[in-house]
Order: sequence, then structure tokens, then C-alpha cells
Amino acid sequence: MRIAAWTLAISFIIASQVQAAPPYEPLQSLRAGDLLPASRLNSKLYRIYDEVQNNGLVNQYKVHSEFGEFTATTTVGLIKLLHEIEALEEIRTLTNTASYQNALQESGVDVVSGLKQLALNPYGTLRGAGHGVATLFYRAEESMFGSGPSETEDSRTRQLIGFSKSKREIAKRFGVDAYSTNLVLQEKLNELAWADYAGGMTMSAVTLPLGGAAQVVYSTSSTIQLLNDSIATQPPSELKRQNRKKLEAIGLDANLIDLFIDNPHFSPRQQTYITAAVDKLGEVENREIMLLVAIQVADAEMALVITTLSMMYAGYGTRVGAIDELFPVVRVVGGSRDGKNLLVVPADYVTWSASIDSVINAMEEKSGISGGELWILGEASDTALTALKQRGWEVNQRSYGAIGVNEVGLIDQPEESN
Repeated sequence: MRIAAWTLAISFIIASQVQAAPPYEPLQSLRAGDLLPASRLNSKLYRIYDEVQNNGLVNQYKVHSEFGEFTATTTVGLIKLLHEIEALEEIRTLTNTASYQNALQESGVDVVSGLKQLALNPYGTLRGAGHGVATLFYRAEESMFGSGPSETEDSRTRQLIGFSKSKREIAKRFGVDAYSTNLVLQEKLNELAWADYAGGMTMSAVTLPLGGAAQVVYSTSSTIQLLNDSIATQPPSELKRQNRKKLEAIGLDANLIDLFIDNPHFSPRQQTYITAAVDKLGEVENREIMLLVAIQVADAEMALVITTLSMMYAGYGTRVGAIDELFPVVRVVGGSRDGKNLLVVPADYVTWSASIDSVINAMEEKSGISGGELWILGEASDTALTALKQRGWEVNQRSYGAIGVNEVGLIDQPEESN
């Protein structure tokens, strides 16, 4: 009788455990129409293909436009791409105006041949820029003898002759990232920059209104505007020097700082955002974990994800509550607050998968605490919500506003926290 009773009890426990752990969900194809507002889907400039691939955490979007076919990983990357397409249209409108064409003709500059010369004969182009280049060497120490340029920076030659300064100012004017990996945008920025630099045809020579893409940048808080202004006006070498100095002042290991600054997959803009996020975290134990995770990044897509993740943690610490500790978890960042696990992920759509399960297991094993808070930018499937709830995890979806990270992955701090 007792054996039968124990057998029945064990069977009941096993059945309960099986029920408490739903099977993993297969990879899914989502619909853009279900994920994005209609204002994003409908545009005369682009069309987002309805089928969206999801790997259990982030989405991959495909976009058709008059400027070519694009792929964007993560919704943050998609919104950034759409802003760039809007900027490309503004650039096309500008360069087709009579005032621009007249100014270009009067400057006597052949943009195409100038860019080819810059690319094929950088030494000759540098030498032809005049002796004024010598005055730039007080800023050149970092770029010439320190860390090398990132994948998204202009060559050292272009930086030294002032070409990149023109390009950064033009990118700022159009509200886009001068270090974008969008090759079509880079080509158009280069054309404008060469006309501006070599021909002396400043953008004041033509009408250059702030259009849709630029308004997105300048409608954010003063914190972001000041940060963007600094990035737009400072050369990469100066940004790296400032970031290095700030991280050293925080007290982080010099070798770790070197590895972070030297990672070519982060643009100077992204490194500046991450540095600002680490600084905003304040006296969080083990905040160097942010850099330890960052130095593992091996491509531009992951660089965007880790940049967004860093800013999410900083936004959480500023808006929601002070974070006690950070620690590495399966190549991402985990944390704790008030004795509870904290996991912040720039995820678009979370399904119940081996990936998220392994992260949860690793966090609980590392901290010795069950359950916690999961904060994501997007949403989670019903199955994932059920599984996480049964594990004692509270899921905070669509957390943009709550943690102060806007739709392009920037910290939007309240004014009093500046």
C-alpha cells in the first residue's frame, strides 16, 4: 500500500514537473504587420517585407527601397535603417536642386574623380592638402600611434586632411550616424563631404532643412543632444581619448580599456555610448563586466546589440532603481537588485527556447537565487511568459519608456539626472 502510494505521489510530481516546463518553441516567422505600427510599414520610400525571421530573441527584417535592398537585425537596427533611408531621400532632394548644382559647378570640383583619388592615391592627396595638415597632429596621437580605426571610421588619411570633419558635420545635419555601416549612405555622405571639403562649398551655400530623419535625433532629451553633438564635432581620435580617460577615471583595468577601445567592430559613436552607460551605472559592483562582454563582439550586428544592452542597464539604473551588482552570464550581462536576479535584454520577441532557458539557469546558478526580473524592448510569446512565470520570473515587456531607452536604442534621461 505504501509503495503504491509513493509510486502514485512520484508520478504526480513528475507529471507536474513536465507540465511546469513547456517544450521549447521552434524558430518562427513573424509578420511585420503584427510587430510595427502602420506609420512604419507604409512609406513611399521603402517597403518592409511582411515575413520577419526570429531566432528566439531578435528579429531580422528585409527592406526594399529605391536605394536598394537592405537587411536589418533587431528592431533597433530597423528603425535606424528607416531613418537612414529618409535621410538618403533628403540628400537626393538636396543634390537635385538648382542651387546645389550651381554651387557645385562654381566650386569647380569633380566629386567622383576626387573621391577616386582619395581612395587610390591617399598619400598624394594628403600631400596636396597643404602644410596646414601639420596643425592637426596634436589630435593625431591616438589615431596614428594608438588604437587603429574601427571598421566604420574613415581612413587615417581622410581624418587628417579634414575630409572626415566635413563628413561628420554633414551627417549631423541630416541626423544620421557618420559611422553607419550602411554603404549606400556612406557613399552619399562621402560625395557631399568631398564637395564641402575640396570645393569649399559649405552646406550654407544651399538650403538644407532639418527633415524627418534629423528631427528624430533632435527631439530627444538634452542629454542625448549633447552626446550626439559631441560625437558629431569631435574626431574619432579625440572621442577615443576622452572615452579612455573617462574609463580610467572610473578605475577600470587599463588592459581591459585597451581591448575595448581597440575592438574594430564598435564605431566611435557606439564606444562613446557604452562609455557613457558605464559612467551612468555609478557605483555598481563589477560594472567592468560591460567591457568584458563588449570585447567579445566580433561583428557589427553584435556591436549594435551590446551597445543597446549597455544603455538599457544604465537606463534601468537611472529610471527604475539602483543596480547592486553585474556579473557575466552566457556571454551577456546579468545583475541583481534588492536580492533579486535582474536580466535586461534588447530582445524583439522572446520565445521559450534552449537559449533563454540556459541564460535563466546560468543566472540562478551564479546567484544562488531563484526567479527574478526580465526586461525586454519587445514582447514574449505566451509560452515563454508561462514558462518564465512558473520559474518565478516577472517579464517586463515593451520597456522603452520605463527604462528611458528610446526606439533607436539611446538613453533618454530625465533632465534632472543630467
